[in-house]
Amino acid sequence: MKNLRLAIRSLLHFRLYSAVNVLGLALSLACVIVIARYVHNETTVDRFNSRLDRIYVTTQESTNRTGEIKFSGIFNRNRETTFVDLRKAPAVERSTNFIYYDDQEMQSGENRYTIRSIVTDTSFLKILDYPILAGSGDLSAPDNILITEAFARKVFGESDPLGKQLTYNVQGKTVTVTGVIGPIRTKSTLTFDVIVPMSHIRMWSQVEETLVLLHPNQDYRAVNEKYSGFFEMKIWDYSIRYQLFPLRKVYLDHTILDYGIFQHGKRSSIAVLSLVGLLIGLVGVFNFINIYTAVILRRGREFGMKKVFGAPGGQVFLQLLIENLLMIALALLIALALTELLNPVVRNLLGFDQMPFRQFDALLAFGLLIGLPLVTTFFPFVHYNYAAPVKSLQSVGKTGGRSSARRLFLTFQYILTIGMIAVSLLFLKQLHFMLHADLGFSTAGIIKVPILKNIDSFDHNGGADRWREISKKEETIRQRLAASPLFIEYSMGGSPVHPKLNTSNFRLGEGDNELKPLTMLAGDEKWLKLFGLELTQGRFFNDEQENFYTYHLMLTESALPYMGITDIRTDRIQPESRWWWSYDRKEEMKTNPAYEIVGVVRDFYPSHLGIQTPPIVIMFDNGGYYSNPVLAKVAPGKRQEAIEFMRRLHEEMTGGEFTYTFIEDDVKALYAEDRKVATVYGIFTGIAIAISVLGLFSLSLFDIQQRRREIAIRKVNGATTGNVLGLLLKRYLYLLLIAFVIAVPLAWFAIQRYLENFARKTAVSWWIFAVALLVTAGVSLLTLIRQTRKAASADPARVIRSE
Repeated sequence: MKNLRLAIRSLLHFRLYSAVNVLGLALSLACVIVIARYVHNETTVDRFNSRLDRIYVTTQESTNRTGEIKFSGIFNRNRETTFVDLRKAPAVERSTNFIYYDDQEMQSGENRYTIRSIVTDTSFLKILDYPILAGSGDLSAPDNILITEAFARKVFGESDPLGKQLTYNVQGKTVTVTGVIGPIRTKSTLTFDVIVPMSHIRMWSQVEETLVLLHPNQDYRAVNEKYSGFFEMKIWDYSIRYQLFPLRKVYLDHTILDYGIFQHGKRSSIAVLSLVGLLIGLVGVFNFINIYTAVILRRGREFGMKKVFGAPGGQVFLQLLIENLLMIALALLIALALTELLNPVVRNLLGFDQMPFRQFDALLAFGLLIGLPLVTTFFPFVHYNYAAPVKSLQSVGKTGGRSSARRLFLTFQYILTIGMIAVSLLFLKQLHFMLHADLGFSTAGIIKVPILKNIDSFDHNGGADRWREISKKEETIRQRLAASPLFIEYSMGGSPVHPKLNTSNFRLGEGDNELKPLTMLAGDEKWLKLFGLELTQGRFFNDEQENFYTYHLMLTESALPYMGITDIRTDRIQPESRWWWSYDRKEEMKTNPAYEIVGVVRDFYPSHLGIQTPPIVIMFDNGGYYSNPVLAKVAPGKRQEAIEFMRRLHEEMTGGEFTYTFIEDDVKALYAEDRKVATVYGIFTGIAIAISVLGLFSLSLFDIQQRRREIAIRKVNGATTGNVLGLLLKRYLYLLLIAFVIAVPLAWFAIQRYLENFARKTAVSWWIFAVALLVTAGVSLLTLIRQTRKAASADPARVIRSE
């Protein structure tokens, strides 16, 4: 108790330094804890499944796509005789197919909701451990439906959802809620609101996915090896094979093509934030050690007197240890409180709700409460315990001692701060470059409205009558758009802006020439003019001459040398396999002619500028597929009227929830993750600067108080305030310049590593490093100048008398 009282008394005596030290460490620990929870959240996806190491999804690899693999379910609708079903392998315990929709609708009374749905069977919940809170997970009856707890609250409030009926927009059928799915303890690659039985409708338009559960102690690589052979798809004139891919790797994988079914994270974001957390942790720890070391120097008289009066070394060591334990424990408590208090801010910035990472929290607490106090206690204890009492007494008021260690720690803080500011500025510069680059096509004022999206869920058994109805609706939409003065151009084609565009292989001419991938887009004459593509050779598509089955295409300029094309009038390119098929054209399906190049447009970039994509080929498509959105360029100043026009048209055609976006917003959405990383990194850099300023404030205050008598004597001998400022700031400027020389190559290396994955990148300008130096120097020097001017302005006589 005596040592505890002495420790508390010492901390209160130096309360300003103690408070700054605790606050700086608390800020850094709060950042480290938040980042650790984010990284844990991103690296433990799907861990709510107790058998995750045995769960796999299937991929499809085809001979017509060089090196391209996509997530795809196992099926053999064409009844190919060479098909071998991987699901029947002895190693497979259970399997199921499912379909994912993210734009279905469900109605309860007069209210309609856009939902994300999984269409599957009962085996789905026997493979994945989604908890059933109420009812059962049975999907054997076609009119049963399972809903999540969150969706149940949204629709039914606090009332019991079991037995309630909903209208699913698939054929307008009524379904009954028979089960409620509860929340899961980790993030999942699959997000949905409802689970619908596969038997609910005979025909689904989306491609199925397959989940496979292997028996214990089975190696999926052995299964893949056994089923590594390709089987022929005669209707497409190429071969495919199915393989297993671990579900636990899906979230962070970007090598396999995914059509928006699974959620994906970015390893680069995890790596960047992990590094930021490490740097901020180091800044906080070094700041803590630096300030405490400086305070210990001022307490030389206290330790000298203790030795004179016979205080044992163990008592001094224990007092120092308790002081550090109290400060670190308080900092840890403040940090944990801050993480909970700022959870809404964290949710907006990082997009996740913090879940306690107990193992890390325990490890951090152990390391801080055991390791850090020993480090900060050991060196001061050794210094004063083995020094003569008179030396300890003489050290009071001197700036020697452990000043070299303080300078080293301060230099390290400067290096980290300059480096983090430079990298943060680069993030912002690259983001600005991508958001304001010339994409080569028009995006301003183009609205995208999926008016007929729900047609995809209508009764497919309606046959020719249903398709005639759809065609009639399409024609009505075209007529309304053409007649409206609210729109300059319109098209029924798909949007070119997409985070991951499809590619297909082409060769020059016909025969055995080398196959090369091209990025696939499709549009008609209206589509080309809507996006303002610039024609450089040949002509645009002609909607009166071309149709879906003509062998005409257009290329971008970079595709010409890439494919070896010298004259578009005579050269042809051939797809590896037909890109369209039709049961009505069986004889034509047997051929695969080369395509005529009718025109060339200037290069344009519809995908993320950081992703390397092949040159673009544009196939003719007049938007005849009913799920394509309506695209229209809004007349200047008519945005709100145009949105209302589209709302009425949507209500007339299909009804339900009205959604729209503008293409320019879709382009910005491509960089949402980049914007988040830049924002988060900038905030954490600001926090690192604040921690450094707190430390610098304490150190400068300490140094100036140690040199008050020296400053007073210099003032008596005629030194001006400017002279004193120059004297005291000089060594900090030296440290800052040394830190700058070290930080620049380190930051340059980090920047180059970050940019190496970008296909198109901004220049690394010299001013990034200059600004980093100026910001660090400005903040530091302002702190120092304020303390120095205060000391230099004091009455010299009063200072000398008080010393």
